Amino acid sequence: MHSRKLHLHSMLVHSVLALVPLAAVAFALEAAAVGLGGFGPEVWRFLAVASLAISLAAALPATLSGILERGHAYVTWSATHKAKLALSLVLLALVAGELAMLAGALPDAPLRVMVVAVNPVVAFLLSALGLKMSLGRQSLARTSYRPDLFREPPVDVLAVNAVHLGEPPDVIDILREMAR
Repeated sequence: MHSRKLHLHSMLVHSVLALVPLAAVAFALEAAAVGLGGFGPEVWRFLAVASLAISLAAALPATLSGILERGHAYVTWSATHKAKLALSLVLLALVAGELAMLAGALPDAPLRVMVVAVNPVVAFLLSALGLKMSLGRQSLARTSYRPDLFREPPVDVLAVNAVHLGEPPDVIDILREMAR
């Protein structure tokens, strides 16, 4: 029976793209010593560091799963895919460097600019490219998909799937499913 595939990449990137701006806002609030209710600079600091740490922890498997899932869905690496991979690696390096700066392992001179400005710009560009790829398939614009026919060596999809012709179709009996 057919089942929906779990798209790990799609699930992970949303957390990274939410945590990067959250870290930027928390870092700015901590730097400005803003108190909001019971939240003071120490809470903002914790939120900024936790957001960066979790975004790094999620960005690693997001990048790897993007590479692996991408290889199964497309035949070629388009310019959009290459740009997304490059930006993903930039974001990984930025966040890892920022965490090292926060830990005191590196000088923290550019830290504020990196967390508050550069990270959100990179995250925005990743979002825009991701939307271009996914929504491009639903528009009249040309997509990044190229048929297997252009692969070297060419792939005959009919010949590859001919072995499955004798298999019975997958049918869902709703009444039987409801009785379970």
